Amino acid sequence: MKDWPSTAERLKVESMVSDRYSELMKRYLSLQEEIAAVRRQEVGEVMSRIVRAMSIYGISLEDVREAARKQSKAGSRPKREPRYMDPDSGRTWTGKGRPPRWIIGKDVEQFLIRSGDAS
Repeated sequence: MKDWPSTAERLKVESMVSDRYSELMKRYLSLQEEIAAVRRQEVGEVMSRIVRAMSIYGISLEDVREAARKQSKAGSRPKREPRYMDPDSGRTWTGKGRPPRWIIGKDVEQFLIRSGDAS
């Protein structure tokens, strides 16, 4: 039969783990506070530079909103042009992704959109 550690030994181990954990948590919380303080300071400095630059160049908040809107659109994928069309329903498919039911098992060439046929 295996000898289990005595209660005193278990308490000693638990105490060591708890002390180490407590110390790490103190360091962690201290670092979080330090990070927050540095971030507040740096954000304040950056905001001052932004406001100063906006004033110098005559940039309004609306100009910034418009630029941000354009930037978010610029990152999106361009819409693909359809390459295939179902003559019965007029539905189209770009040729990318899962094929639609109306084209599965058929010769895709017969559904190919020729120049001037696209909707």
